[in-house]
Amino acid sequence: MARFLRPFLLEREGQAMTLHRRFLIPLDGSGNDEAVLFEARRMAPPGAELYLLHVVPSVTPPVGMEPTRLFALHEKALEYLEALRPTLPGFGGGEIVRAGDPAEEILKVALELNIDLIAMCTHARRGLPRWIFGSVAEVVVRKSWLPVLLTKPGSPSPRQQVRLILVALDGSEQAQAILESVQPLAQRTGAELLLLNVRPRISDPAPQWAYPGSLSILEDPRHRLEEIADNLEKSGVATQVVLSEGDAAREIL
Repeated sequence: MARFLRPFLLEREGQAMTLHRRFLIPLDGSGNDEAVLFEARRMAPPGAELYLLHVVPSVTPPVGMEPTRLFALHEKALEYLEALRPTLPGFGGGEIVRAGDPAEEILKVALELNIDLIAMCTHARRGLPRWIFGSVAEVVVRKSWLPVLLTKPGSPSPRQQVRLILVALDGSEQAQAILESVQPLAQRTGAELLLLNVRPRISDPAPQWAYPGSLSILEDPRHRLEEIADNLEKSGVATQVVLSEGDAAREIL
């Protein structure tokens, strides 16, 4: 399972569309999070740069401990990342080892390298206890100004080719902004988009004027979704529109 939450530009009908060419892939060394490498290979365009990052704890050596012990920790981390590079044939990039808070270092490196997309796992079953969903991944998603691709370890291996992408839209401009990342991916891979809108189930709806805003929860979103689908079809992206009702997260799954 993967989730998308700048930049090489594609010009289409006077509009700039983003194509991610610089990926940052944080790894905790547990082995469980290496599933994200497969997703990165599927998502990255040919010639993209994939940077592997490992963050070691920032600790002060106890009195009497040789500083070389800490240097050895960095060297082992670098060897670990370099051993994974052959699994990414055809891609550039590099290996980076930092010390400190994992989430902070991920965001800092993304800024330093002008990264377009961060790809990481939601949690790891082994390795540093801090690398669990609800800490590192959640902080990165919440604070990142970049798209974030999350992969869940242990999920069934998807097809090599991206064929169908589910795009959940709630009618807001904020949600629709995801198309800036999804449309170029669909154009490059030939994938079909499935636009999904989930309306809350209302047993005793109040009059439409009782809800603030220009669009109430009672308004049928099909017309707006079909407009978006028509524009995507014009750019060569096959698109379907699906309406559902109930709990949004459950209906998306």
